[in-house]
Amino acid sequence: MQKSLINQILELSVLFLLTFTILWKGGKTLESTWLLLGVSSLCIIFHYLKNKKEAGSESHDMWGLLMLFLFWTCGSYLISKTQNYGLDEVIRTGGLIFIFLWYLNREEESEKSRARSGFLKNFVHGLFEERFFALLAFVTVLSCIIGIAVYAAQPVNRFVGTFFDFRFHTDYWPNACAQFLLLTWPVVLLVSGRRIRKGRSSLIKYHIKDKLIRYAPIGFVLGCLLLTYSRGALIAFVGQIALLTILLWKRKGTGKKLVLPLRHIAAALLLGFIVFISINELRSNIHPVQSVTEKVSFQSDEGKSSIDERTYFWKQASVLAAKRPIAGWGPYSFRFVQPRMQEHVLATSDHPHNVFLKIAMERGVPAMIFFMMFLIIIFRKSLKLALTGKRMNDTSDHARFGYALLLTSVAGVFAHNLIDYNLQFVGISMPLWIMMAILMKHANSTPAKFKLKSWWTYDRRKVAVMASALILLAIAVREGMYLTTSSFGRHAEAEGNTEDAIKWYERSENEWFTRDLRLSQTHQYLNVGDVEKASESLDIYLSKNSEDSRAWKLLGEIYMLDDDYQNAIDSFERAFALGGWNDIGISRGLLEALFALTYTQPTSDAAADSQRLPLHPRIIELLPGIEERAQSFARAIENNTHFVALSPNAEEAVKVLIMLSVLHPERVNEFREMERVIEQKAYEERQKLKARPPGLLW
Repeated sequence: MQKSLINQILELSVLFLLTFTILWKGGKTLESTWLLLGVSSLCIIFHYLKNKKEAGSESHDMWGLLMLFLFWTCGSYLISKTQNYGLDEVIRTGGLIFIFLWYLNREEESEKSRARSGFLKNFVHGLFEERFFALLAFVTVLSCIIGIAVYAAQPVNRFVGTFFDFRFHTDYWPNACAQFLLLTWPVVLLVSGRRIRKGRSSLIKYHIKDKLIRYAPIGFVLGCLLLTYSRGALIAFVGQIALLTILLWKRKGTGKKLVLPLRHIAAALLLGFIVFISINELRSNIHPVQSVTEKVSFQSDEGKSSIDERTYFWKQASVLAAKRPIAGWGPYSFRFVQPRMQEHVLATSDHPHNVFLKIAMERGVPAMIFFMMFLIIIFRKSLKLALTGKRMNDTSDHARFGYALLLTSVAGVFAHNLIDYNLQFVGISMPLWIMMAILMKHANSTPAKFKLKSWWTYDRRKVAVMASALILLAIAVREGMYLTTSSFGRHAEAEGNTEDAIKWYERSENEWFTRDLRLSQTHQYLNVGDVEKASESLDIYLSKNSEDSRAWKLLGEIYMLDDDYQNAIDSFERAFALGGWNDIGISRGLLEALFALTYTQPTSDAAADSQRLPLHPRIIELLPGIEERAQSFARAIENNTHFVALSPNAEEAVKVLIMLSVLHPERVNEFREMERVIEQKAYEERQKLKARPPGLLW
């Protein structure tokens, strides 16, 4: 049956969105998330409008678990403790679920869709799976080519592919790129495994050309995976090879079916080492190359901190999940809630580096259970599919192990997400969910053990999905307008245009997904001296998110402007408890407020005649904690942990040490030596940054 024009448009939209999200910052940006929801919502809505009867491919267990997961995510956001963030995760979750259900319920494509004369006709009318895999392999190679240019010409010392934001020198994501390559290298192997001109492959020139097409793309991709210097990704890659070997070994009639693919991978990996060495040699002409030995032996800049901090994050996420097990703290709340449990300088993150702990802590344990049950069904059915040898919609021989490759891709990504969460990148999560849908669609003959009640008929399920899609789509459209106006405000603020920034922020005040808008607005009001409006804006922010130490610090500074030292102390204390390990400036503000209150409060004649005024009681209580953090920051700056020597924390630490010298005159030499080390180290690191060769691309 010929595809309808609407279906063709929707399929092309999915493919173009796939290309855009991978090539444009890896899909990290909000526009990728919003476009994902728009395209996936239209796909599922038009599918249900067109199909009046159940197609038979939708599993009740899949539908039920995914909708429960979506509803629980929405409920968690509605009662979130950090509601100014998290809407993007709700929208992304909805978009991924809708695109999964859309593909799972699509009608089987006819064989007439396969053979088309001409590339354009085949791309428009061909089988979706063939176009999806071919495009994903092509975009992967293209992303690696772009990444080689960035790696060779820019100062970033790890390969990032297209997973970077050129506007900020810190926004390079090598671990996300590594996870993307874990997902796509089996697809590149699947696509490049096609034999060209099979009847003439015995001729030397065609034989060479055939081998080049077979090994060059996958070798290039594996070489780029090595250039990411991701230890976790390499461990996951070894696990993928082991899984693929087991899947091929368990297949009936192993022989060449086992040897040929593994020989293909081994040859490609050898080529990958050549790519790794060659590209590093190219980079060494402009920028220094990271030592493999130092990286493997944990002697690089971060040392073992990445392992130690991950362990802390897992423990902290578990404790936080236990405190709010039902609905969690809200989507994207880890970055605000976790700092209260910190024990080391800048040992914080946007997520706990584990997909299941992230869901449990932010959305509740039930949401994690729904997602785990969904994945268990996916892997159970996919494993059976990979072992039975059922063919994909493909006529070539390489499709016999296609399911094993797809399962290897999905397993590798989730294995890596056990130690480093990167599914917020649409360029990773979107192809991942489509690949899971492809596996489930081919495994739909497997009966489901988890059945919904008969009350949930096809029509009622259809209404529920369409209503959810329409509601989220309406929210996205509404918020999209405010995202545009608030972005104008952020650009005006970055340019130093305070008046325009205030105007744009005021136009965006009804935005739900405000993020830091109110904080920025508060700063702009303070720049023009309007303390009253600054206080109002900050109060609104705290009503949405009372877990952000930045807001409490800013509130303390506002109280200091009004000489309200007691309220300033209370605000700084709250900020100190929530984020004192990330900003030593909080300790500076707290000490200043305590000093101000000490020297403005009435004193007795005896105290006035003495050389030193009596210390405020709160100074005595808080001083041990402030001293501990000041010394920790001094050591961190000396070692430049998390590049802290390049941040304003260096200057703030010096101010804190000066005030500590006043409180402890007997230790003044100790504090002055710490000040000297901080100033010297900050100067050295900043000079290194200035002396670093500039990027050749931007």
